[in-house]
Amino acid sequence: MKKKVHGNSRYLAYAVTILLTLVIIFTGILMFLRQWDKCNITEIIIKNNKIITTVQLEKLLDQYLSRNLYKVNKQKIEDELLEIYRIESVRISRAPLNKLKVKIYERPGFINIITKTGSIYTLDSEGIVLNRFNYNKEDDFAIIRTKINPNKLSPGSVVESDMVQKIIAYHKKLLEVKPEIEIYISEYFMDGKDICFYEMESGKKIIIDLRYLEDNISMFFTLLENIRIEKYKSYTFKYKDKVIKE
Repeated sequence: MKKKVHGNSRYLAYAVTILLTLVIIFTGILMFLRQWDKCNITEIIIKNNKIITTVQLEKLLDQYLSRNLYKVNKQKIEDELLEIYRIESVRISRAPLNKLKVKIYERPGFINIITKTGSIYTLDSEGIVLNRFNYNKEDDFAIIRTKINPNKLSPGSVVESDMVQKIIAYHKKLLEVKPEIEIYISEYFMDGKDICFYEMESGKKIIIDLRYLEDNISMFFTLLENIRIEKYKSYTFKYKDKVIKE
């Protein structure tokens, strides 16, 4: 007695046949495109990079020009780009027939440091070196003056300085309370145990104590115009309703 072929089984067989047919067609098209010289890369489109220059990226990517768009290994390209520490992630896509698109996502900077030789490096919010400062407005952050040897700094390395880490933590707290204060901070330095900064326009020395931080920052902004025109050289905000002028 013959077994009946159920309708569901027939539909499954049809579906598998259609799927296999599509796979064969797709594979055939891909094999054709990988051999067709019209698919050789003629243009690499780089987008979203703000700190790392397009010229720098082009030097790295130019090796892929004239290669077949469908033969290049996207993961290999991504790995090569991620060797630049400032790059956090990369998105690579193909644009038929012969364009390679590369979208760059960079690690955000937070603060700059000056070494004992005068060279400047940009750090992230954890004190990790991103790159040597390249005078890009995107990295125009407050500066910490240090005596660090630049030979000890390389992209991806943590700055081993208690002073730098202490100032970074302090800077974070200021920005949490009042992000706008960042544009008024020119340079950080230590005066004994106090973290100080120079006000951007006047060059006056400012100390804002972390106690009563919100009140002290509010007082700083209230007195900002006076700070810029008065003859005092430093202003210390340590109390809720009092400022020490010297």
